[in-house]
Amino acid sequence: MRFKGIALPGVFIAFMAGTSVADEASLVERLQLATDRAEQENCKSSLAVLNDVVSEKAFAALPEEKRLSVFELANWCAAEANDNGAKYRYALEGTRLSGASEYIWHTRFALEMNDERYAAVAETLEAMTRANRAALNALKIEWLARLNRKLRDNGDTLLQARVLQVLTDNDYRPADFLLTGDNFKLSYAEILAEQGKTAEATALLERVVEPQPLIGASVDRRLRALVKPDFDARAIVEARLAQMRDIAVAHPGSMAAVLEMADYLRQLGRPEETLATLEAAHPDRVYAVTFSDLDDNRNWWWDSLSKTYAMLGRDDEAVSAMGKAGAISERGELNVSQALNLGHLQLELGKPAEALETVSVFDDGKRTMSPYGEMVLRLVRGCALLALGRAEVAKPDLAYAASHEKDHPSAAMTLPLCAGDMDAAAAVLIRRLDSPDQHVGALLQFSDYDPPPVGPPFKGLYARLPELKARADVQAAIARAGGVRRFHLQYQ
Repeated sequence: MRFKGIALPGVFIAFMAGTSVADEASLVERLQLATDRAEQENCKSSLAVLNDVVSEKAFAALPEEKRLSVFELANWCAAEANDNGAKYRYALEGTRLSGASEYIWHTRFALEMNDERYAAVAETLEAMTRANRAALNALKIEWLARLNRKLRDNGDTLLQARVLQVLTDNDYRPADFLLTGDNFKLSYAEILAEQGKTAEATALLERVVEPQPLIGASVDRRLRALVKPDFDARAIVEARLAQMRDIAVAHPGSMAAVLEMADYLRQLGRPEETLATLEAAHPDRVYAVTFSDLDDNRNWWWDSLSKTYAMLGRDDEAVSAMGKAGAISERGELNVSQALNLGHLQLELGKPAEALETVSVFDDGKRTMSPYGEMVLRLVRGCALLALGRAEVAKPDLAYAASHEKDHPSAAMTLPLCAGDMDAAAAVLIRRLDSPDQHVGALLQFSDYDPPPVGPPFKGLYARLPELKARADVQAAIARAGGVRRFHLQYQ
């Protein structure tokens, strides 16, 4: 049997050089006993033996690699026994030794994150840079993004800066070849700019290659002065598209790379080329088996196809494709993302009855949603009810959105628009524009973009956005936030 890289049994035999004969015999016997019990899936008993062994002087005299093997086994058994206290203790002890595995480093990080011990998390990340950079690079970027958000929301700028210093180091390279860590560079640049360290902030921005963080920086009141005067968002998207084509060639088994190319092509207003790119990677064709990440991205392929059809004005095909996406499970559970996206699409197409029917699948409570997803549901259902003249029934959705504005500020603004309450919508938008954390999203939403290839720029849910933008109070708030920009791109 093999426990997270530890071959058992017999791993502990005859490795006690430097200890007394009596100590050696005792340790060998008890470590072998612990090994046997782990083999028998009796980790609680194995852990009890190991807890005694590691407290002895004879154990401390063992070479590091031997002690590390014991800590790795104890850590694994603690996990099997659901003993998080022992699990963390052995992860901490193990990572103090050279050669600690990625598994034990990630265990230490995850337990500290779960306990919201963010100072300890920062120390762990810093220790990884010195002891096991590969383990740092292999951390899921979702965990790190969550850490960054938590520290920002807590107002702990000093600790956030420590974490971001690690994640913006030149040697930090996410193991996933599609990821860049550019959002961490943007976050750290904001902190540095607020501290008056404009040279350092500018240097970080110059390393960013993903378009969206740079586009955001161009309207961010903390960073826009650091963006080059000749900033060309379209050229940046074109450059990243070229990089993504190279990545897709180097990694032909990546459906995610294909979907990123499709996103950039739509942003550039090239839906016909997007359609050809997607069709060449159709998940139902024989060659689709070459995609190693197909199970994770099948629903998103249909989602991307739907958005492409919508851009081409092929509305029925857009609805059909999103419907197929919504029928596919998401991370092994009932689909949420595309079920919501379908309802949203139907609303945009002026089909509120169909949208209401689509989101009725959430009525039984079997689909688990994030706070953001819950707000999308309220938006779709509330606006559909209002469009059907059922204002009284829509009141709970309007009230929910008003009390959960931070979960999805744009949805909280749009629901009052559906109700014809321009003053309430303007109040939400002005709060967004005046917020340090929300003004970038609001400015991007109300910036000027190229007209869509087919149809009007604002329709359905968003037909009244130009009217909202034209209000004097909104215009004043836009000016306070630094002003909108003109992008020669499609709004995404």
